[in-house]
Formats: sequence, C-alpha cells, structure tokens
Amino acid sequence: MPALRKALDELKDKELETLKVEILLPKPNPKFEDEVKRACAAAVKTPAVEISAAAMSSGRKILEKEQKFSWEGADAFDLVKDKLKDAPASPAPLKINLGLSESPEVRSRIRKQIEQYAAEQLKQPAEVEVSSSYKQGFFWLTEKILPALKGKGIAQLIVRFAEEKGDFRKPKRFYAEPTRWLQELYPADEILARDLALPLDKIRFEMSPILSTVYEATALDAKNAVVFEQSFSPRIKEIPYLKLLPEWGQVKLTTGWARIERGGDMLYDGPLASDLEKFWNYYQDEILAPVYSHILKKTGGAPTFSKQPFFKQLRVELWASEPDYRLGLDEEIVSSLEALHDEIYFDTLDFLRGITDIDAEEGELPEDTQRFSAPGNVLPVIHASTEGEAPRIKVVFEDWAGPAPQLTLKWKEAGREEASRCLTFPTLKSKPIQLPAFVYNGLEEKLDSLSAELDFEKESDYLALLDLLPAYRELLGRDALPAALSYPALTSLHLRLKCRDLFKEEVLPVSVPAESKPGTVPAPPRPGESIVDTTRILAPEDVADLTLRLGRFPILRTWIGGHSYEGRDVPIIEAYKPGGDYVSIPRLIALKPTIYLSGRQHANEVSSTTYILKLAELLATDKTYQDYVGRINFVLQPLENPDGAALAFDLQKLTPFHSLHAGRYGSLGIDIGSLGGSSRPILPEALVRRELYAKWAPDIYLNLHGYPSHEWVQQFSDYSPYLFRDYWIPKGWFTYFKSLNLSIYARYKEAGEELRGFITTEMNADPRIKESNKKFTDRYFRWAARWQPYIDPLELYDGVDIYARRRTGTESRLTLRSQTTYAEETPELMDETASGAWLDFLSTQGLSYLRAHLKYLSQAKFETVRVEEEAGERVRIQLLRGRPGSTKK
Repeated sequence: MPALRKALDELKDKELETLKVEILLPKPNPKFEDEVKRACAAAVKTPAVEISAAAMSSGRKILEKEQKFSWEGADAFDLVKDKLKDAPASPAPLKINLGLSESPEVRSRIRKQIEQYAAEQLKQPAEVEVSSSYKQGFFWLTEKILPALKGKGIAQLIVRFAEEKGDFRKPKRFYAEPTRWLQELYPADEILARDLALPLDKIRFEMSPILSTVYEATALDAKNAVVFEQSFSPRIKEIPYLKLLPEWGQVKLTTGWARIERGGDMLYDGPLASDLEKFWNYYQDEILAPVYSHILKKTGGAPTFSKQPFFKQLRVELWASEPDYRLGLDEEIVSSLEALHDEIYFDTLDFLRGITDIDAEEGELPEDTQRFSAPGNVLPVIHASTEGEAPRIKVVFEDWAGPAPQLTLKWKEAGREEASRCLTFPTLKSKPIQLPAFVYNGLEEKLDSLSAELDFEKESDYLALLDLLPAYRELLGRDALPAALSYPALTSLHLRLKCRDLFKEEVLPVSVPAESKPGTVPAPPRPGESIVDTTRILAPEDVADLTLRLGRFPILRTWIGGHSYEGRDVPIIEAYKPGGDYVSIPRLIALKPTIYLSGRQHANEVSSTTYILKLAELLATDKTYQDYVGRINFVLQPLENPDGAALAFDLQKLTPFHSLHAGRYGSLGIDIGSLGGSSRPILPEALVRRELYAKWAPDIYLNLHGYPSHEWVQQFSDYSPYLFRDYWIPKGWFTYFKSLNLSIYARYKEAGEELRGFITTEMNADPRIKESNKKFTDRYFRWAARWQPYIDPLELYDGVDIYARRRTGTESRLTLRSQTTYAEETPELMDETASGAWLDFLSTQGLSYLRAHLKYLSQAKFETVRVEEEAGERVRIQLLRGRPGSTKK
C-alpha cells in the first residue's frame, strides 16, 4: 500500500479518462481488491476505477495447440486401394501383409475390410494378414507361432534372438541393452506354455550374436526331431532420441509396414508410420521446440537450476486407437499408450534437465541430477484406447501469471497514450529466523507472546519492512488480510528487527487460523468397524479424512506436519506411551526405539499409504499391536507427496491399470527425496521428513515405495526404461536394505543380519506371499537376471529378495546418521497401479514386512545408562540408550 499511495500521489492532480488496476496476489483476496479500489477512488480524478485480479498460482497460456492426425488404419486401407487400383487384373494370388499398432480386435476388423474390398472391387480373393507393429516379436510368437504349433505334439520350443550390439565408440545418452529383442517377447513363454500344455522349462530362449534374422523359432518332438521352424525380423527405423539434442544419439524404433504382392511380383513394400510415431514427431517439432524457446527467453538464454521452475504446466492430452488391454497373466498388460505416457513424462524431463546448467553457487549436487531438476509440471493425460478412431491431441503450455505479487496501474489522460507503472511487492531476505523467547500462559494453555528475531543483511530490506508494517496493521484492521499471521494458541508476535547497528521492535497481533477453528469432527469409530479399506486407492482427501478418524483413538496423535507446494496438508500420525498433554520426546527416544515410516514419496506408488494407515488402525484397535506401542515409538507419514497423489488419482480414472508416472514427482517434476538436505526446498513438503527425522532420531527408517505391476516399456527409447532398467518387469516384493556391513562395525553388522532374518521369516510365514515371490523371482530370473546379472540382479535370502550387499562405488561407513538410524530400507511393492484384490494383497505384504520390524524392535535389548553430571552449580541427569539393539542378549 505505501508504494501504491506514492504512485497515486503523482496522479492526483491529473484528469484521467480511465484508471485500470491489475493485481497479482498469492491467493485471491476480494477484500484487498476493495481496499485498493477505495484508495484509488479517493486519490485520483477519474469517472471509474477498473480492478482486475489474479492469483500467482493461476496459469498464463504460452501455447495452445490441437491437432488431429490421419488414422493408421485408414492410411493402410487407402494405400492398399491406391496400389491396386491401376494394377492389371491377374489370376495370381494376392497377398497383403500390414503391420499396425492396433488391438487384435481392430486389426481383425481391418483385415475383413480389405478382404471384402478385394472380393467386391477387385473380384478376387486376397490373403490378408494384419500384424501388430507394437511388440512385434511377442505377437509373432502368440499370433503366428502358437497357432502353427497346436496339434503338432511338440515337446520343446527353442526361441533364438539376436544380440543387440551397440557402437560404444559413439557417445550417447544411453545404449540399448544386449537383450533388447528378448525384452520385446515378454511374457510370451507363460502364454505359450499354457496354451500348448508344455512345461515352462521346455520353452527356452537363446541369445545369438550371429543370427541372420532377429528371431528364430524351432519346435522339437519327444525324440528331438525338428517339427517346425520359422524366422522373423521386426521392421525397424532409426530416429534421434531427442531432435533438439542430437548429440544424445539415435534409437531404434519398431515401425509399421505394408507389403503387397501378387504372384511373384512385389507391388509395394515399405514403412507405414503408426499413430504414435506421427504424434512423437509432431511433439518434438511443434511442442518441445517452442517450450525450449520460451525457457530461453524467460531465462535470458541461460537456463539454470536457480531460475527454476521454468513454467507452470505442460499438459499433453491424447486420444488414440492403440493396443491397450490386460493379458490375463497376473497384472500384465499390452499398452503402447502407457508407454507413450512414460516417453512424454521422462523424456521431456530428461530434455529439460539436459538444457539446464548448474549454477556456480549451487555447490555440490547429487550425482543423479535428473531427479534434482525442477522445471515445472509435465502432465501427460492419456485416454483409454479410442478403438478405430483417428488420433488427436490437445496441448496447453502455461507459465505462472507472475513470479511475485505485483500491482499494475494503467491510466489514460485526454489526448495522450495510455501509460502504466508496475509495482512489485518486494521479497525481503533475512538471515535464518531466531526464536529467542516466549511467554507461556499456563492458565489459558496458550502462548501470550513469541519473540522472533530477523537480522537483515541489506538495509533496504530492513527499511522496506518497517515501511510495510503500518500498512499491514491498517489492512489487518479492515479485515483485508484473511491469510495474515495466524497460529493456534498464540496471542502476539514480537518482532526484533536488526540490520547491523539498526534495531527496532514491533508487536503484531496473531489470529486463530481458520483450520484451527471448531469444525466438523468425524464420529468415533464403532467397535469392530474396519476403518481403512485396503482395496481402494486413497486420494489426499481420503487420507485427510482417515487421519482425522484415526485421531479419535486416544493412543494415536494426529497433526499436520506441513503443506505441499499446491497447499495440501501433509498429515502425520504418532503413537507412543506414555501419552498425555506434556510428553518428553527426548525421554521417549532414550527409553524406547523409534520406527519412522514414510509413504508415497512417489505418489503413483499407491500401496504404502494404505498399509501405513492400516497399521495405525491396528495400533489403535488390536491388542497385539497395542502391546508394541508400549515398547516402540511410531512415527507414520502416510502421504509425503499429496500433490502427486491428487494428480495420479485423477489420471487413474481414465486408465486405471496404467502406471501413471506423471504422479511420481508432484508439482514441478522434481523428486521430493532429492530435497532432503535443503533447509529451504523448492517443495515445502520436503521439509516434513527432515523435521520429523530431526525430532525423533529413529532407529529404523522405512521409506515405503512401489513399482509397476507389469512390464515397463518406452518404445521411443530403445524399448526398456533407460533410467529405471532393473524395473522393466516385476520381480515380486523386494527391499533395498542399507546398513553397515564392514567387520569393524560388528554390532551394526550383526543387527542388520538379525533384522534381515526377521524379515525373511515373516515374509515366508504367509504361504500366499511366499508363493507369489517365488513366481515373480523365477520369472525375473528367466527374463532378466539370467542374462544381465549386474544390471538386473537378484539377492535372495531364503527366497526373499533383499538388496543388502554394496552395489555402489562407495562403502557405507559409520556416520552420525548411520550410528543413530542403523537400518534404512526402501521396500518395493508391485503397486503401479493397484486396486481391488491386488491392492489388498499388496497391503498384506506391506503389513507383514512392517510386522517383522515390530517383532524385531520389541525383542531387541538396548543398553541404557544414566549419566549424572555437575557443572555451573547445576546437576544434569541424562539417559543414554546405545544403538543398535540385539535380540541375542
């Protein structure tokens, strides 16, 4: 307001025809708009004042495009008609072979359409075959080889595939895996075994460096005589991985085709671009290129980490006719649409990271800076297959309305051009805020005052704040700042403002936040009522409701640990004994071990929220679990990434069995986990984990994750997900287990081994979990670990996959963190995207895993000592608990 009044003073003597005021605020505030309008009307001579307002979080469109492409099915039919319309009549047999990226049903319809055309228009029958150009090897085995082998009494099937050899002399972003052509066959062996009534071990894959074709299939009878042979090579083409970064190299893409022959004459044999190829080419030329131009313009030609985020959202919505269906084998699917979702998401983030430089002042960054970059929200919205329809897209590229709050005045005097002035609200930077004192009112159980010390390096910031405080009080008095300083049970805030030799004290009133005012309180759970539904994916609103309901149990303490970038709550649940209004957390830590669980760092990994909340329910309602609370402190963070969870929840309504990786990183395309070391992270929700860890100093920290429940394909990136290659197919439940393994850390090494034993025992105690893990680890060995044990390893302990051995360039050493938290684990469940009975089973797995830790911690013995010291005429008594514990004492 001071800057506004100053600007209005310069206009007060002028006769204005118009005065327009554009306001940009963090959040909509109609009352503040009214105050601005009142101030303008009182200060200047004008017929009327026009006010327009927007929130900083609102989008400003930079680019909006819609495009409809020709459908590949129509392209193929038109091509066939074109090549045959002038061909001379001939009794020679007509053969037409097409490769299209379509579902079996759509390909069958196209085949019948061409057959009908040949019979009616050409007056001759045609042998028509319409194959799949997506996963060509898989469909060759299941649609050609499988029918050909039925009834032949085969005893063994050998499938050879060519080894993919990369040219390592040329630097590239990534190289194709040697087993690339095996990967495109997945999971054909179990389908063939089932439909041919063959034992699974009688279907063998062999890699060959010298095959003349990509695939060869050889079937043998019981006497090892060859009864069938056939070979096949997919149609491929090479394209740049990213056109705008050609130095990142080329990738091989399987493509469509059309082959028309009559008798011995070849009428046509050439490529036929799929719908998704057309889109991908358009996306790089017409979308990524202007996005790049906008970023360069916005950053002055120098995009760096400190200038992020570069934009608000890049939304890419697609409707296309593609193979997109379940296979009937566990959770496996065939979906080129899901594959495209991942290309848009990860390749775009990869590109944006590639054009971003590291600021000199950034210092040391994580090795994996791919997950450190925060360019903005890349949002692929892929609809379920629109069978037989032409593909279309809609792209909306938005930036924020403005980088900071501002107010723009535009005025016009008679006979003059319109003039304007932009008033930007200053960002005031102080050293870290200190809280040196508070006054507590015990009778009313509230803080009468809290002192906050702000020390400014720049005198201009110090003076600007002093200038703003009178306007703040004025607006607060007029109720024009509804989101002003507010905190429950706090009356006033005493500011101690400093800048070198300048000093000023100010007292500001504090209001009760709206969320702390009495509202609807959920009814207490009924006896025996199941609170958490383990078959349903939970949205942030569901988690908030369930947390409130669970908070009605006396044993659970629920509170809001922070807020996300988009303003959503990050709920926390704690369980400990003894409880009460005044509890010493340091004493609890000293007397009992603490376990800290965080869920959905990657928010499309849906199961952890479910089984964390289910654990909270059990802690409150089940006698066995309540006994654990007497021996263990529990810290539960069920939803670390609420913004990503909201996004993934909406996407699963369109494609419920896709992995939905757009929900992985949340609002800005950055992994929350990469921000753990920052005291001022770009995503404020990242602070919650940091603060909870500092508060509780847990013995065990479990960061609960998930991964796709089916094959993960990126067809424009040499097929397998180059950033996550060991996740390309499921391998059952597994966990990364970080502990100290060197012999000089004997106590820690033994504790880790003991804990692993509890995990394997508990996971194997449930026959369903044990059987499931064996099935998936066997499958993973056949398809991955057998061929590339260093890229796709298995580390089995009694059949349970626990990655405890060192696999990095550095050794785990005794640090302050590892001395305190002696076991950190990241379990992975096949939950992208799980629902119904499958989610319920995964929740069972998750609870079994958690139960192993509860049994271990409740049985472990920890040595505790009492330390009495005298210093400065005071006696200090401390309780110290040694870590780790041991179940052998």
